[in-house]
Amino acid sequence: MGIVKDQSIRVTIATYIGVLIGAFNLLWLFPYCLSEEIIGLLKTIEAVAKIFFPFASLGVVAVCIRFFPRFRDNITGHHGFFGLLLLLPVLGIVGFLLFFFFFQDQISAWYIEKSTLFVDYLYLVVPLCIFFVYKSALEAYTSALKQTVVPSIIREIIMRVLFTVITILYFFKWIGLSELVTLYVGVFGIVGGLLLLYIQWLKQLYLKIDFKYWNQKIFKELGNYAMYSLLTGTAWILVANIDSIMIAQFKGLHDTGVYSIALFLGMFIEIPKRAIAQISGAIVADDLQAERYDKINDLYKVVSINQFTVGALLLVGIWVNIDNIFDLIPDEDYRAGKYVVLFIGLSRVIDMLTSINSEIITYSKYYRYNVVLISSLVGLTFITNYILIPPLGITGAAIATALSVFIFNLGKGALVWWKMNMHPFSGGTWKVMIIAAISLLVNQLVPYLGHFLLDIPIRSMIVGGTFLLLIWLWKVSPEINQLIVNIWTQIKKRIQ
Repeated sequence: MGIVKDQSIRVTIATYIGVLIGAFNLLWLFPYCLSEEIIGLLKTIEAVAKIFFPFASLGVVAVCIRFFPRFRDNITGHHGFFGLLLLLPVLGIVGFLLFFFFFQDQISAWYIEKSTLFVDYLYLVVPLCIFFVYKSALEAYTSALKQTVVPSIIREIIMRVLFTVITILYFFKWIGLSELVTLYVGVFGIVGGLLLLYIQWLKQLYLKIDFKYWNQKIFKELGNYAMYSLLTGTAWILVANIDSIMIAQFKGLHDTGVYSIALFLGMFIEIPKRAIAQISGAIVADDLQAERYDKINDLYKVVSINQFTVGALLLVGIWVNIDNIFDLIPDEDYRAGKYVVLFIGLSRVIDMLTSINSEIITYSKYYRYNVVLISSLVGLTFITNYILIPPLGITGAAIATALSVFIFNLGKGALVWWKMNMHPFSGGTWKVMIIAAISLLVNQLVPYLGHFLLDIPIRSMIVGGTFLLLIWLWKVSPEINQLIVNIWTQIKKRIQ
């Protein structure tokens, strides 16, 4: 757990710095400088590119994490693993290009009525998808090397700063809409280039493939796993983006823009999970390879209680301040996303509670079950969005997401328990639920203080303080208790 704890803390710090920049962008700068339709346009281009991403990548991310431990060897340049990692998606990219250009008119027809502006920029889906493929491959390689801090800085901070710059350029009319959208897409290419430079700096840029080592048996195993990863990756990407895509189709880019802002607030909660997942996937893959199942079981529970505690705290903190947060946004239209924040937030907390079940299944011999689980999830997500978006709009999409994530994680947890006799829950799980409920009751006793600039910090200190005090007194998590003690010790030193 040491390397997970060390790097995840650093990654979390970098991520939250990025989130502050992202929060400034999405909660103030974008709504102030861009219309809801333009925000919806950018997010729809991104969502559609992500839909094609698994086909184009051919499962390269999962292949990297799963197989790299077997070939790690600095002396031989990891037997050319990195070179193969760059070569593997080429066939997928060619297939994607053929498919996209063949069905381009059909895609346009789906959006021409409600989202005409998107049709004008549909062509940018192509370069953005390719950028996603190699950005993800390079991030997977750095994760397999257990070097996650710098890539997080590039992705979370530098990328968001670039978004800030191009938005300001557009606001002052130094660039037009076409340049704005093109530069937005180009930022993802810049991120990929910076990751490549970092890998070179690590002296891990081994491009020569050792084809003598990569025999037919290895290629067959890798190919089979890549195919399953493609299927599961496609399904998961569909689940993550189908809400935005269907909102753009049924309701238009304006509602998509409003939804994207609310979605950011809800997704803010899962940042600790993202930080831990970057390094825990490589740890799980190593432990499974060495059959260290006791270590995996311990990690399963530790990650669950720590993630659930932090996730519950963040959800409570956001929800008790939700009206104040919308006061920060310079456009009343975004208040329509209030309950989107709640249901998306709940879905993220559920995902954090169920810990590293995805990593355990994906990198174990039971990875084929993912096809059944995620295929069922895709069907459920599509049906619930199709039923709920027309009458309930963006709130219906959020409810559909929460319901789908709950059922999906229930299935994954049942599979891990059935096949490997592991589950992520402990006595602390119920304690966190009770503490969250008490904190929400405390919030009801705090009157509104007249202005959000006064109300947010005081309400957050009272409710958050109650939550953390109960976590500490009830000894829910040794790691969090130690973190609280360390922080308090540092505060006392500075006061003295």
